[in-house]
Amino acid sequence: MEVRQVDRMPVWQHYYDEDGKLIREVAFSEYKTMDGRLIPTRLVMRPVDKAGEQTVIMDGNVTFNAAISPDTVSLRNLEQ
Repeated sequence: MEVRQVDRMPVWQHYYDEDGKLIREVAFSEYKTMDGRLIPTRLVMRPVDKAGEQTVIMDGNVTFNAAISPDTVSLRNLEQ
């Protein structure tokens, strides 16, 4: 993983298989302050063995320490 020294934000991270072969990489970008915290709002995950394939995750609105009802995390809700 590479982290920016100035603000400790991630730049990229590599994922390896059990044999130590690079299999995936994720790039972080578009850093914004949301709910008082600086975070990367764009993540691009790429498998290194499949050119042109990628998954992009973009966060438009993030809230930290939000109240969650105890009913939200229950076996019944997990089974649905």
